[in-house]
Amino acid sequence: MPAIAKLIRHTPADDLKAYFASRSAEFLGPVEWAGPKSLVLKQVLGVVDGLDDVARNRLNLDAERIDRMTTEVGQTAIMSVVDLTTRATLAAMDSHYARALWLYTCDLAKFDQAADVSFFENARSVRTWDGYHTLAGKIVRRDVVALGALEKDIQSLFAEGSICKAEVFARERIADDGTVSQLIHVSVFRECMPNSTLVFRNNDLDLLIYRPAREVAFTYDAATGGIEVVSNSKASRAKLAQMFVKHLLDIDHDATPLPIRHINMARFLDPRPFHSDPADGISSVSVKLLKVLPAHGRAFITIEPRDKNDTALSVLQELFGDRAPTLAGSTVYEAVLMVHFKPDRSNPRGKRISVRLRHPNGCDLTEKTAKERLLGNKYLRRWGIFEDVAS
Repeated sequence: MPAIAKLIRHTPADDLKAYFASRSAEFLGPVEWAGPKSLVLKQVLGVVDGLDDVARNRLNLDAERIDRMTTEVGQTAIMSVVDLTTRATLAAMDSHYARALWLYTCDLAKFDQAADVSFFENARSVRTWDGYHTLAGKIVRRDVVALGALEKDIQSLFAEGSICKAEVFARERIADDGTVSQLIHVSVFRECMPNSTLVFRNNDLDLLIYRPAREVAFTYDAATGGIEVVSNSKASRAKLAQMFVKHLLDIDHDATPLPIRHINMARFLDPRPFHSDPADGISSVSVKLLKVLPAHGRAFITIEPRDKNDTALSVLQELFGDRAPTLAGSTVYEAVLMVHFKPDRSNPRGKRISVRLRHPNGCDLTEKTAKERLLGNKYLRRWGIFEDVAS
Protein backbone atom coordinates (compact mmCIF):
# COMPACT_ATOMS: atom_id res chain seq x y z
CA MET A 1 0.00 0.00 0.00
CA PRO A 2 2.56 2.59 -1.11
CA ALA A 3 -0.04 5.33 -1.67
CA ILE A 4 -1.22 5.11 1.96
CA ALA A 5 2.38 5.10 3.19
CA LYS A 6 3.18 8.25 1.17
CA LEU A 7 0.09 9.96 2.53
CA ILE A 8 1.11 9.19 6.12
CA ARG A 9 4.72 10.32 5.65
CA HIS A 10 3.83 13.68 4.11
CA THR A 11 0.76 14.75 6.11
CA PRO A 12 0.62 16.33 9.61
CA ALA A 13 -0.66 14.00 12.34
CA ASP A 14 -3.81 16.00 13.17
CA ASP A 15 -4.95 15.93 9.54
CA LEU A 16 -4.24 12.21 9.30
CA LYS A 17 -6.18 11.50 12.46
CA ALA A 18 -9.23 13.44 11.22
CA TYR A 19 -9.18 11.65 7.88
CA PHE A 20 -8.67 8.08 9.10
CA ALA A 21 -11.15 8.52 11.95
CA SER A 22 -13.76 9.63 9.44
CA ARG A 23 -13.21 6.38 7.55
CA SER A 24 -13.21 3.93 10.47
CA ALA A 25 -13.47 4.14 14.27
CA GLU A 26 -10.84 1.40 14.48
CA PHE A 27 -8.12 4.00 13.85
CA LEU A 28 -8.87 5.95 17.05
CA GLY A 29 -7.62 3.42 19.60
CA PRO A 30 -4.37 1.69 18.57
CA VAL A 31 -2.68 4.61 16.75
CA GLU A 32 -0.42 7.02 18.68
CA TRP A 33 -0.96 10.01 16.40
CA ALA A 34 1.46 12.23 18.30
CA GLY A 35 4.31 9.72 17.94
CA PRO A 36 7.09 9.58 15.36
CA LYS A 37 6.08 9.16 11.73
CA SER A 38 7.66 5.70 11.61
CA LEU A 39 5.47 4.57 14.51
CA VAL A 40 2.31 6.13 13.08
CA LEU A 41 3.02 4.48 9.72
CA LYS A 42 3.49 1.06 11.32
CA GLN A 43 0.37 1.34 13.47
CA VAL A 44 -1.88 2.70 10.69
CA LEU A 45 -0.78 0.01 8.23
CA GLY A 46 -1.41 -2.55 10.96
CA VAL A 47 -5.00 -1.33 11.32
CA VAL A 48 -5.42 -1.22 7.52
CA ASP A 49 -4.29 -4.84 7.24
CA GLY A 50 -7.02 -5.84 9.68
CA LEU A 51 -9.84 -4.20 7.75
CA ASP A 52 -12.06 -6.09 5.34
CA ASP A 53 -11.19 -5.99 1.64
CA VAL A 54 -13.79 -3.35 0.75
CA ALA A 55 -12.65 -0.88 3.44
CA ARG A 56 -8.95 -1.48 2.73
CA ASN A 57 -9.36 -1.01 -1.02
CA ARG A 58 -11.39 2.16 -0.50
CA LEU A 59 -8.62 3.66 1.65
CA ASN A 60 -6.03 2.78 -0.97
CA LEU A 61 -8.10 4.34 -3.76
CA ASP A 62 -8.59 7.47 -1.64
CA ALA A 63 -4.83 7.71 -1.09
CA GLU A 64 -4.12 7.29 -4.82
CA ARG A 65 -6.59 10.05 -5.75
CA ILE A 66 -5.04 12.37 -3.15
CA ASP A 67 -1.52 11.53 -4.33
CA ARG A 68 -2.36 12.51 -7.92
CA MET A 69 -3.30 15.99 -6.70
CA THR A 70 0.04 16.63 -4.95
CA THR A 71 1.89 17.53 -8.16
CA GLU A 72 2.43 21.17 -9.11
CA VAL A 73 -0.39 20.91 -11.64
CA GLY A 74 -2.67 19.31 -9.04
CA GLN A 75 -1.96 21.95 -6.42
CA THR A 76 -2.58 24.76 -8.89
CA ALA A 77 -5.84 23.06 -9.86
CA ILE A 78 -6.94 22.91 -6.22
CA MET A 79 -6.29 26.62 -5.75
CA SER A 80 -8.13 27.46 -8.98
CA VAL A 81 -11.54 26.11 -7.89
CA VAL A 82 -11.85 27.37 -4.28
CA ASP A 83 -12.86 30.78 -2.94
CA LEU A 84 -10.41 33.29 -1.47
CA THR A 85 -11.06 32.29 2.15
CA THR A 86 -10.49 28.60 1.45
CA ARG A 87 -7.43 29.45 -0.66
CA ALA A 88 -5.88 31.28 2.30
CA THR A 89 -6.61 28.30 4.56
CA LEU A 90 -5.00 25.89 2.12
CA ALA A 91 -1.97 28.13 1.53
CA ALA A 92 -1.19 28.07 5.26
CA MET A 93 -1.01 24.27 5.36
CA ASP A 94 2.32 22.48 5.71
CA SER A 95 2.37 20.24 2.63
CA HIS A 96 0.83 19.40 -0.73
CA TYR A 97 -0.62 16.25 0.83
CA ALA A 98 -2.27 18.22 3.64
CA ARG A 99 -3.99 20.50 1.13
CA ALA A 100 -5.19 17.66 -1.09
CA LEU A 101 -6.36 15.60 1.90
CA TRP A 102 -8.20 18.55 3.47
CA LEU A 103 -10.14 19.32 0.29
CA TYR A 104 -10.90 15.65 -0.30
CA THR A 105 -12.24 15.29 3.24
CA CYS A 106 -14.05 18.64 3.59
CA ASP A 107 -15.38 19.36 0.09
CA LEU A 108 -15.39 16.34 -2.22
CA ALA A 109 -17.31 18.24 -4.93
CA LYS A 110 -14.54 20.85 -5.15
CA PHE A 111 -11.91 18.10 -5.09
CA ASP A 112 -13.62 16.46 -8.07
CA GLN A 113 -13.62 19.80 -9.90
CA ALA A 114 -9.91 20.20 -9.13
CA ALA A 115 -9.29 16.70 -10.53
CA ASP A 116 -11.09 17.71 -13.74
CA VAL A 117 -8.94 20.85 -13.95
CA SER A 118 -5.78 18.83 -13.39
CA PHE A 119 -6.80 16.44 -16.18
CA PHE A 120 -7.36 19.40 -18.50
CA GLU A 121 -4.14 21.26 -17.66
CA ASN A 122 -2.06 18.09 -18.07
CA ALA A 123 -3.68 17.52 -21.45
CA ARG A 124 -2.65 21.01 -22.61
CA SER A 125 0.96 19.84 -22.70
CA VAL A 126 0.36 16.73 -24.82
CA ARG A 127 -1.32 15.97 -28.12
CA THR A 128 -4.91 15.88 -26.88
CA TRP A 129 -5.50 19.66 -26.88
CA ASP A 130 -6.38 22.31 -29.46
CA GLY A 131 -7.12 26.01 -29.08
CA TYR A 132 -9.71 28.13 -30.89
CA HIS A 133 -10.98 31.70 -30.94
CA THR A 134 -14.51 33.07 -31.09
CA LEU A 135 -16.44 36.12 -29.87
CA ALA A 136 -15.41 37.50 -26.48
CA GLY A 137 -17.75 38.63 -23.72
CA LYS A 138 -20.31 35.81 -24.06
CA ILE A 139 -22.04 34.09 -21.13
CA VAL A 140 -21.82 30.31 -21.06
CA ARG A 141 -25.26 28.73 -20.78
CA ARG A 142 -25.75 26.23 -17.97
CA ASP A 143 -29.44 25.42 -18.37
CA VAL A 144 -30.71 21.90 -18.94
CA VAL A 145 -31.76 22.59 -22.54
CA ALA A 146 -28.34 23.87 -23.65
CA LEU A 147 -26.39 21.16 -21.85
CA GLY A 148 -28.75 18.50 -23.14
CA ALA A 149 -28.22 19.68 -26.73
CA LEU A 150 -24.43 19.58 -26.26
CA GLU A 151 -24.59 16.11 -24.72
CA LYS A 152 -26.77 14.83 -27.58
CA ASP A 153 -24.38 16.15 -30.25
CA ILE A 154 -21.32 14.72 -28.51
CA GLN A 155 -23.05 11.37 -28.14
CA SER A 156 -23.90 11.38 -31.85
CA LEU A 157 -20.38 12.43 -32.85
CA PHE A 158 -18.70 9.47 -31.18
CA ALA A 159 -21.63 7.04 -31.60
CA GLU A 160 -20.37 4.67 -28.91
CA GLY A 161 -22.85 4.83 -26.04
CA SER A 162 -26.20 6.21 -24.95
CA ILE A 163 -25.16 8.16 -21.84
CA CYS A 164 -23.52 11.58 -21.78
CA LYS A 165 -23.22 13.95 -18.81
CA ALA A 166 -21.95 17.55 -18.78
CA GLU A 167 -20.74 19.52 -15.75
CA VAL A 168 -20.06 23.27 -15.70
CA PHE A 169 -18.14 25.33 -13.15
CA ALA A 170 -16.09 28.52 -12.90
CA ARG A 171 -12.38 28.47 -12.18
CA GLU A 172 -9.22 30.51 -12.54
CA ARG A 173 -5.94 30.01 -14.36
CA ILE A 174 -3.05 31.79 -12.70
CA ALA A 175 -0.08 32.40 -14.99
CA ASP A 176 3.49 32.36 -13.71
CA ASP A 177 3.61 36.16 -13.94
CA GLY A 178 0.55 36.42 -11.67
CA THR A 179 -1.98 37.15 -14.41
CA VAL A 180 -5.36 35.64 -13.54
CA SER A 181 -7.76 34.43 -16.22
CA GLN A 182 -11.38 33.77 -15.28
CA LEU A 183 -12.51 30.62 -17.09
CA ILE A 184 -15.68 28.61 -17.45
CA HIS A 185 -14.83 24.90 -17.44
CA VAL A 186 -17.08 22.27 -18.99
CA SER A 187 -16.39 18.55 -18.52
CA VAL A 188 -18.42 16.06 -20.53
CA PHE A 189 -18.29 12.36 -19.69
CA ARG A 190 -19.49 10.06 -22.44
CA GLU A 191 -20.21 6.36 -22.41
CA CYS A 192 -17.90 4.27 -24.62
CA MET A 193 -18.29 0.89 -26.29
CA PRO A 194 -18.45 -2.15 -24.01
CA ASN A 195 -15.22 -3.69 -22.79
CA SER A 196 -14.48 -6.72 -20.63
CA THR A 197 -11.95 -8.01 -18.14
CA LEU A 198 -11.46 -11.12 -16.05
CA VAL A 199 -12.34 -10.85 -12.36
CA PHE A 200 -12.71 -13.23 -9.45
CA ARG A 201 -16.30 -13.81 -8.36
CA ASN A 202 -17.02 -16.31 -5.57
CA ASN A 203 -13.46 -17.67 -5.93
CA ASP A 204 -13.95 -18.38 -9.63
CA LEU A 205 -12.84 -16.46 -12.72
CA ASP A 206 -15.66 -14.58 -14.35
CA LEU A 207 -15.98 -12.12 -17.23
CA LEU A 208 -16.93 -8.60 -16.17
CA ILE A 209 -18.46 -6.55 -18.99
CA TYR A 210 -18.50 -2.80 -18.47
CA ARG A 211 -18.83 0.47 -20.39
CA PRO A 212 -15.98 2.87 -19.61
CA ALA A 213 -16.53 6.63 -19.39
CA ARG A 214 -14.26 8.95 -21.33
CA GLU A 215 -13.92 12.69 -20.79
CA VAL A 216 -13.87 15.56 -23.22
CA ALA A 217 -13.49 19.05 -21.80
CA PHE A 218 -13.69 22.73 -22.72
CA THR A 219 -12.69 26.07 -21.27
CA TYR A 220 -13.94 29.50 -22.35
CA ASP A 221 -12.25 32.80 -21.51
CA ALA A 222 -14.83 35.58 -21.91
CA ALA A 223 -12.10 38.25 -21.78
CA THR A 224 -10.36 36.96 -24.92
CA GLY A 225 -12.85 34.69 -26.65
CA GLY A 226 -10.44 31.79 -26.29
CA ILE A 227 -11.83 28.24 -26.37
CA GLU A 228 -9.72 25.20 -25.47
CA VAL A 229 -10.80 21.65 -26.27
CA VAL A 230 -9.38 18.42 -24.84
CA SER A 231 -10.22 15.15 -26.56
CA ASN A 232 -8.21 12.04 -27.39
CA SER A 233 -9.53 12.22 -30.95
CA LYS A 234 -7.80 15.03 -32.85
CA ALA A 235 -10.32 14.77 -35.69
CA SER A 236 -13.15 15.54 -33.25
CA ARG A 237 -11.78 18.73 -31.66
CA ALA A 238 -12.82 21.22 -34.33
CA LYS A 239 -16.35 19.75 -34.36
CA LEU A 240 -16.47 19.84 -30.55
CA ALA A 241 -15.47 23.51 -30.56
CA GLN A 242 -18.29 24.31 -33.00
CA MET A 243 -20.76 22.43 -30.78
CA PHE A 244 -19.61 24.43 -27.76
CA VAL A 245 -20.10 27.74 -29.60
CA LYS A 246 -23.50 26.72 -30.94
CA HIS A 247 -25.06 25.29 -27.80
CA LEU A 248 -23.37 26.96 -24.82
CA LEU A 249 -22.47 30.39 -26.25
CA ASP A 250 -25.66 30.45 -28.36
CA ILE A 251 -24.06 32.32 -31.25
CA ASP A 252 -23.85 31.73 -34.99
CA HIS A 253 -20.09 32.16 -35.22
CA ASP A 254 -17.23 29.88 -36.13
CA ALA A 255 -14.53 28.79 -33.68
CA THR A 256 -11.32 29.66 -35.53
CA PRO A 257 -8.22 27.53 -34.83
CA LEU A 258 -5.38 29.35 -33.10
CA PRO A 259 -2.08 29.74 -34.99
CA ILE A 260 -0.09 26.53 -35.27
CA ARG A 261 3.25 26.40 -33.50
CA HIS A 262 6.13 25.72 -35.87
CA ILE A 263 9.57 24.58 -34.71
CA ASN A 264 12.46 26.28 -36.47
CA MET A 265 14.97 23.41 -36.40
CA ALA A 266 17.49 25.45 -38.40
CA ARG A 267 18.11 27.54 -35.29
CA PHE A 268 20.27 24.73 -33.91
CA LEU A 269 22.83 25.27 -36.67
CA ASP A 270 23.08 28.93 -35.68
CA PRO A 271 26.03 29.62 -33.32
CA ARG A 272 24.34 32.59 -31.64
CA PRO A 273 24.08 32.14 -27.84
CA PHE A 274 20.79 31.57 -26.03
CA HIS A 275 20.47 34.71 -23.90
CA SER A 276 18.20 34.89 -20.83
CA ASP A 277 17.14 37.42 -18.20
CA PRO A 278 19.11 37.18 -14.92
CA ALA A 279 15.89 37.21 -12.86
CA ASP A 280 14.82 33.88 -14.40
CA GLY A 281 17.80 32.03 -12.92
CA ILE A 282 19.05 30.26 -16.04
CA SER A 283 22.76 29.52 -15.65
CA SER A 284 23.53 27.89 -19.02
CA VAL A 285 21.93 26.69 -22.25
CA SER A 286 23.56 24.33 -24.72
CA VAL A 287 22.72 21.96 -27.57
CA LYS A 288 23.75 18.45 -26.53
CA LEU A 289 22.58 16.44 -29.53
CA LEU A 290 22.17 17.16 -33.23
CA LYS A 291 20.85 14.81 -35.90
CA VAL A 292 21.40 16.41 -39.29
CA LEU A 293 20.56 15.30 -42.83
CA PRO A 294 23.01 16.91 -45.28
CA ALA A 295 21.87 18.15 -48.68
CA HIS A 296 22.89 14.92 -50.45
CA GLY A 297 20.39 13.01 -48.27
CA ARG A 298 22.41 9.78 -48.20
CA ALA A 299 22.84 9.44 -44.42
CA PHE A 300 22.12 11.16 -41.13
CA ILE A 301 24.92 12.70 -39.08
CA THR A 302 24.33 12.45 -35.31
CA ILE A 303 26.56 14.36 -32.91
CA GLU A 304 26.33 13.78 -29.15
CA PRO A 305 29.37 15.20 -27.28
CA ARG A 306 30.94 13.16 -24.49
CA ASP A 307 32.66 16.16 -22.91
CA LYS A 308 30.20 18.24 -20.88
CA ASN A 309 31.99 21.41 -21.97
CA ASP A 310 31.35 20.76 -25.67
CA THR A 311 28.21 21.54 -27.62
CA ALA A 312 26.91 19.48 -30.53
CA LEU A 313 27.41 22.35 -32.97
CA SER A 314 31.00 23.01 -31.90
CA VAL A 315 31.89 19.31 -32.28
CA LEU A 316 30.16 19.19 -35.67
CA GLN A 317 32.18 22.17 -36.87
CA GLU A 318 35.40 20.75 -35.43
CA LEU A 319 34.93 17.36 -37.10
CA PHE A 320 33.92 18.62 -40.51
CA GLY A 321 35.59 22.03 -40.67
CA ASP A 322 34.65 23.91 -43.81
CA ARG A 323 32.57 20.92 -44.90
CA ALA A 324 30.30 21.13 -41.84
CA PRO A 325 26.61 21.10 -42.75
CA THR A 326 25.22 24.60 -42.98
CA LEU A 327 21.77 26.04 -43.33
CA ALA A 328 22.15 25.78 -47.11
CA GLY A 329 20.43 22.54 -47.99
CA SER A 330 20.79 20.75 -44.65
CA THR A 331 17.93 19.71 -42.38
CA VAL A 332 18.09 19.27 -38.62
CA TYR A 333 15.91 16.29 -37.76
CA GLU A 334 16.50 16.16 -34.01
CA ALA A 335 18.11 18.31 -31.32
CA VAL A 336 18.40 18.17 -27.54
CA LEU A 337 18.54 21.49 -25.71
CA MET A 338 19.96 21.36 -22.17
CA VAL A 339 18.94 24.18 -19.83
CA HIS A 340 20.50 24.53 -16.37
CA PHE A 341 18.77 26.58 -13.66
CA LYS A 342 20.56 28.00 -10.64
CA PRO A 343 19.67 26.72 -7.14
CA ASP A 344 16.55 28.33 -5.71
CA ARG A 345 13.93 27.74 -3.04
CA SER A 346 12.09 25.11 -5.08
CA ASN A 347 15.26 23.35 -6.26
CA PRO A 348 18.10 23.83 -3.71
CA ARG A 349 20.52 21.89 -5.93
CA GLY A 350 19.48 23.62 -9.12
CA LYS A 351 17.50 22.03 -11.91
CA ARG A 352 18.36 20.69 -15.33
CA ILE A 353 15.70 20.48 -18.04
CA SER A 354 16.31 18.56 -21.24
CA VAL A 355 14.12 19.51 -24.22
CA ARG A 356 14.09 17.11 -27.18
CA LEU A 357 12.81 18.60 -30.44
CA ARG A 358 12.18 16.70 -33.67
CA HIS A 359 11.46 17.69 -37.26
CA PRO A 360 8.90 18.93 -38.19
CA ASN A 361 7.04 19.88 -34.98
CA GLY A 362 7.87 17.37 -32.23
CA CYS A 363 8.68 18.59 -28.73
CA ASP A 364 8.70 16.68 -25.42
CA LEU A 365 8.47 19.75 -23.17
CA THR A 366 5.45 19.12 -20.94
CA GLU A 367 5.10 22.63 -19.43
CA LYS A 368 3.77 21.11 -16.20
CA THR A 369 6.16 23.02 -13.91
CA ALA A 370 6.85 26.75 -13.68
CA LYS A 371 10.33 26.36 -15.17
CA GLU A 372 9.04 24.28 -18.08
CA ARG A 373 6.34 26.86 -18.77
CA LEU A 374 8.98 29.60 -18.64
CA LEU A 375 10.89 27.82 -21.39
CA GLY A 376 7.83 27.02 -23.49
CA ASN A 377 6.04 30.35 -23.21
CA LYS A 378 9.01 32.70 -23.20
CA TYR A 379 12.43 31.43 -24.14
CA LEU A 380 11.81 28.94 -26.93
CA ARG A 381 10.09 31.80 -28.72
CA ARG A 382 12.73 34.38 -27.82
CA TRP A 383 15.49 32.06 -29.02
CA GLY A 384 13.77 31.65 -32.39
CA ILE A 385 12.86 27.98 -31.92
CA PHE A 386 9.07 28.30 -31.58
CA GLU A 387 7.28 30.30 -34.29
CA ASP A 388 3.55 30.85 -34.82
CA VAL A 389 2.21 30.37 -38.33
CA ALA A 390 -1.31 30.76 -39.67
CA SER A 391 -3.33 27.55 -39.47
